[in-house]
Amino acid sequence: MFDSLYSDQPTVRLIKDYGWRYIIVTKDNNHSSLIESVNELDRQGKVAREHKTKKDSGYRHWYRFVNDILLNKSKPIERVNVFHFTGTNKRDKRSSWSWTTDIHLTNRTVEHNMRGVRYRWTLKTRRSTP
Repeated sequence: MFDSLYSDQPTVRLIKDYGWRYIIVTKDNNHSSLIESVNELDRQGKVAREHKTKKDSGYRHWYRFVNDILLNKSKPIERVNVFHFTGTNKRDKRSSWSWTTDIHLTNRTVEHNMRGVRYRWTLKTRRSTP
């Protein structure tokens, strides 16, 4: 798991050269070309979606994801998979995150990947809190 600063062609290439897998945070303001490409595919109906509501807690989760998309249109070298998560709690407080990965995404795996990344972030946050 990497911060959004590392979601670029050289870093992805280096990760692949080492044979590693990756999930990298992707922020709209840092990755406008990638997000623009996802949005265009979404308008064409080529982006998969998943929605889940937790009946016991009232939490709602929305996922959208696409596989095999160019990381950067101006340097068409690396192809990646992108997934986006939006969640609300009982009070309708909304949170959103996006990631780039080399892991193939499906309706069955997208939630699992999101939970893994979010769990890691929770552990990191707990360790850094005095």
